[in-house]
Amino acid sequence: SHYDPTKIEHLHLMLIVYLRNFRKPHMSDIFISHSHHDSQIATGLKKYCEKAKLSVFLDEHSIDPGEDWQCRLHQELKECDAFWLLASKEACESRAVTREIAIAEHNEKEIIIILWNMSPEQLPSELKHIQALVLQNKTQAEINQIFENLIKKAVRRKFGQKIAFWSIICLGIAGLFLSPEPAVEEKD
Repeated sequence: SHYDPTKIEHLHLMLIVYLRNFRKPHMSDIFISHSHHDSQIATGLKKYCEKAKLSVFLDEHSIDPGEDWQCRLHQELKECDAFWLLASKEACESRAVTREIAIAEHNEKEIIIILWNMSPEQLPSELKHIQALVLQNKTQAEINQIFENLIKKAVRRKFGQKIAFWSIICLGIAGLFLSPEPAVEEKD
């Protein structure tokens, strides 16, 4: 086989692009938006996600003392893979939650609405077009199954991105070693 330094440079650039664009220092797999009235439920959901090796941004657990919390919220909303809204009456009345929803929509994030103490009809009009997960009147077993399915979807997305990246890298490496030898011209 023939060694081609341009292919190694191309592979190197692909790796740099991945590291810059796909894994920022504070990037979370999931941003959970909620009212502080629902902190106990949000914390439980965070722990459930973390058992599945998903990183979760939950403001009261993820922002360090002295950190610019507005800047951090904007960065997390920009970089997270999914935006989960723990929708309650209090959350839907919260100006902070409304701002987070607007930022998530602006950044074209997938929005998962988890309704737990209200019906879909009670959602604000700007959210009614999004299919919600309704927990109201569900048994604990049904709620656990809903969360398990939601987390499985997030895990597939997270590891699917990693698999796609490493597949590209492996194909690039294979291309380095499988490239044909340059044709040698015969001299008369």
